[in-house]
Amino acid sequence: MPQYKTHLVGGFFTFLLIFLLFQSTNIFGQYSFFYLISCLLGSLFPDIDTKSMIQKILYFVLFIITIVAVLAKQWEVAAFISVLSLIPIMVNHRKLTHRVWFVIIVPLSIPIVTFYYNKGIIIPIFVSYLFFVAGALSHILLDFGIFGLFKRK
Repeated sequence: MPQYKTHLVGGFFTFLLIFLLFQSTNIFGQYSFFYLISCLLGSLFPDIDTKSMIQKILYFVLFIITIVAVLAKQWEVAAFISVLSLIPIMVNHRKLTHRVWFVIIVPLSIPIVTFYYNKGIIIPIFVSYLFFVAGALSHILLDFGIFGLFKRK
């Protein structure tokens, strides 16, 4: 069972591989560092269901977003974040959060909410989402191997 440092290294190499494969396209630009951070956070994301580094980061970020949403009177966002914050405490380790569909669908809420509120930054947010998912898939790959990406329980 790899520790968070191993997952961060896996996320870094995932970013590097994608960067090298797509560097001839213009998807990176000024956002390369942001995409690296997204990939690294994604590489920790499946462990949000344990007392881990990513759970601490997640709850801090969700707390800040909730405060900002309440101050801006964006009650839908605050309610959504509140429900989202319950997921880690309601699931068993390596069950729900280590499923491919989970690491694709749950983070997709960020680009969807961004599109609803600010269409101008949707491209970098969506590319960041793709890097996040790539990092999360690297986590599952490190935990279970290539066949673990497709296993069912």
